[in-house]
Order: sequence, then structure tokens, then C-alpha cells
Amino acid sequence: MRGTRLTAPVRQATHERVGAPPPRYPLYTMTQGRVEVAAANVSVVRVPGELRRVLFTNLTAFTLYSVTVTAFTGLLEGAARDGKASPPVVIRTQEEEPKDAPKNVTLAQSVTRVNVTFTPPRQPNGNISSYQVEVEVAGRGQGQQRLLVMNISGLNVIRHADSSVTVIIDGLKGGHNYSIRIAAVNGAGKSPFSPEVQITTGMTGDTFVLG
Repeated sequence: MRGTRLTAPVRQATHERVGAPPPRYPLYTMTQGRVEVAAANVSVVRVPGELRRVLFTNLTAFTLYSVTVTAFTGLLEGAARDGKASPPVVIRTQEEEPKDAPKNVTLAQSVTRVNVTFTPPRQPNGNISSYQVEVEVAGRGQGQQRLLVMNISGLNVIRHADSSVTVIIDGLKGGHNYSIRIAAVNGAGKSPFSPEVQITTGMTGDTFVLG
């Protein structure tokens, strides 16, 4: 991280440690806030004898934050007016696994193909890079267990203007009962799977919706 000897090594997605240069003044303030939000948090560091490092907590994953260090004397209320501030340093927190599953899953199917349309997680905690689909088929006969027939990663996606996404599953067999669920993947890991949607493939196209 560059800029006025202010360092901000990333430790984990919701914590940042910010170090200040050697003291020239009795007090420092460190101002931290999200780049796209006007509100900010101010921490006061006193010298001498106090470690000039501040731990910012409860940050949001994969979010830009701006950090400024102000050296000042006198009352805290006058720090912004009378102090000497460093240029802001922008830090992005690391990714975390998506917090929630894809939602509003809709299936449109023909005999051997299923189009799965859904909305991405509301809290992706990073850049969604791919989607993973699990497809199970019901066993023949009463009491038969379901069998996992497909676990597909890196599906090609079609993105729609309303922010929904469609993935296409090929290779299913007509006249079978399938259960399908989907998860989102980013650089940190995988989201929870969506609730299962069950379909029976046949000779005509049908649509199944899970709200």
C-alpha cells in the first residue's frame, strides 16, 4: 500500500490494521469510512507510550475504505480544522464466501435440457466468478435413494437486463424425476445451495418456479 508512509496490510476480510508514521505531535486521529458512504469512524491514538496502530473491525467484505491520519495538538474537536492530515489511502477488504444462496429459481425444461434462471446472492462478498449445479435423480421403485448424476462447475451463464441469470443443463433423460439446486462461487469459496427444485422431464416443455 502506498502513500505518505501509511501502511494498511490486509489481515482478513473484516479487519484492517493501519499503522501511522513516527509521532511529531502529541495526538493522532485515524478516520476510516466506506468510499461510497459519507459516514466515517474516528479513532484517537495518544503518544508517547501508546502503540500507534488501530484495528478497524466490523468492516464489509470486498468493500473500498478510505483511511486518513491527522496529527494535531489541542482538543479533538479542532483536529480536522487545525491538524495536519495525510492524503487518504484507499483499501479494499478481501473476499469472503457469498453469504446467501441464489434465489427465485425457475426451471424451463424440454426432454433432455433444463434452463435454470435465478437471481444471484444479495450479499456476494466479492465477484461471482461461476455457478455450481447439483442434479440428483430419483431411484426407480418405492424407497429407492436419489443418485447424484451431475455436479457441474463453471457453467456458461446468460445475464439478463433484470439482473437475473440463466444456466443451461444438458444431458438429462426424458421421463425421469430430477432435483436441482445451485450455488454461487467467488474467489473465497461457495455460497449455500438454493433449495431444491424438482422436475420430471417429458416430451413437452414446462416451467417450475420456486419463490
